Amino acid sequence: MFLHEMLERAARLWAAAPAVCDGPVRLNYRELDERVRRFGAALQGLGLKHGEHIAVLSLNGYRYMEAYLAAAAAGLVLAPINTRLNPRETAFILNDGEVRALLVGSSCLPIVQAMGAELKTVRHLIVLDEALDDAARAAAATMPQAALHAHEALLAGADPASLLPRDWADDDLAHLCYTGGTTGLPKGV
Repeated sequence: MFLHEMLERAARLWAAAPAVCDGPVRLNYRELDERVRRFGAALQGLGLKHGEHIAVLSLNGYRYMEAYLAAAAAGLVLAPINTRLNPRETAFILNDGEVRALLVGSSCLPIVQAMGAELKTVRHLIVLDEALDDAARAAAATMPQAALHAHEALLAGADPASLLPRDWADDDLAHLCYTGGTTGLPKGV
């Protein structure tokens, strides 16, 4: 059973049971499943294809979890990025991992702004917040090749039924994690 299948099963069996408690946000399994399906469909709607890489640079929160689950549902490879890396290391990971979409929390926008010009493969900058603000626009301005999106706007405009499931093979890459050593640049594992 794959990660997104576990959520689908939970939504079927325990639809009204609490799934997320994050500050004032409360979601049951049915609501979480719908948001994840919408986000997966939105990612595919941006032109991201099965097997392409996306990354998350954010502090922990329910939108991070949605991204994790939506990547699996959409057949995308997710690269979680350590928020404590310096911008040079983060830029290296994003370029080396051929990341097409960067999902970023607002607290990490200064990192994006510091490395934006170095990013060669990122085509979409998705801010994991309610709406776009000046900090998001400033970070996006350093990446002229990338379209700027607000997470909630993507969800609002997506149809969860349009999500195209991927037929995962047992040896398909699901996550691309990078080591943080004391010598040299991070290495993908």
